[in-house]
Amino acid sequence: MVNFSSDQIRCSLVQNEHRSSEFVMSTMDGEEIDIGQNEYPHRYPKDKKHFTWKFIDHTPDMRIKSQVRSIQEAFNSVEQLTKLDIDHEKDPKKKTDITVEWLEDIEEFDNKRSVLSHVYLYHPVGRKNGVMEFNDSNESRWHFTPLGWRVEAYKVDGINYRKGQVNHQGGLIMLKTQPLVKIAMHELGHILGLRHDIINKSSLMYPSVSKSYDSNGKIIKESFEWDDITSVPRLTRLYGSSNIFARHLNRWLSKRTRKSTYIRK
Repeated sequence: MVNFSSDQIRCSLVQNEHRSSEFVMSTMDGEEIDIGQNEYPHRYPKDKKHFTWKFIDHTPDMRIKSQVRSIQEAFNSVEQLTKLDIDHEKDPKKKTDITVEWLEDIEEFDNKRSVLSHVYLYHPVGRKNGVMEFNDSNESRWHFTPLGWRVEAYKVDGINYRKGQVNHQGGLIMLKTQPLVKIAMHELGHILGLRHDIINKSSLMYPSVSKSYDSNGKIIKESFEWDDITSVPRLTRLYGSSNIFARHLNRWLSKRTRKSTYIRK
């Protein structure tokens, strides 16, 4: 039996006191680390061009088909940028390179309500390589939509809110949500060997994400995208290039994830 190595790295996405999203790297014993490299010392073999992924459990925030599609769109973006193939395995019993799970136990996130998700990075003797876990605990009460829209509360929490419910000022109760597609892309970048980009604030691999909304809940300014300066070149240097510009891919992704086709009615 292979023992789980403490050298396997876990990346956690948390909310800091300023309510922006911040990624924290740690070993399995919780020690935060910064190894100061563009790529991790351990990653999948260079000749590995085909990956598989599967879902384990789901969140009630979105329709199951919408969750599967969101993750698929995130992984498709990597396929379009590189020469990788990433296929969805529909049989949850089969072994895959990547596993996407929703967990309701806050203890799995070190009892930290601020943690949105974490991913276990590749290690030669790691037993949880490629496991991507999202925090769906009652203590945290995070809500997810594909691109982190601000939506009417009942659409992502039909238990605690009803359609048309208003606040004390008479306005509809709205909730901010977390961008499932963007988080999955960032975490996939880690699985494929990328470290954080602490210089380029618009990079998908930057340690934090920020966005602002208009009065209708539409995102009008956002960081945290694929970019042609750092994140794309780093990825294509490892896995080959398909010569697609990041700006074109980001526009394609926005069109593919229209709000009306994803939000639970």
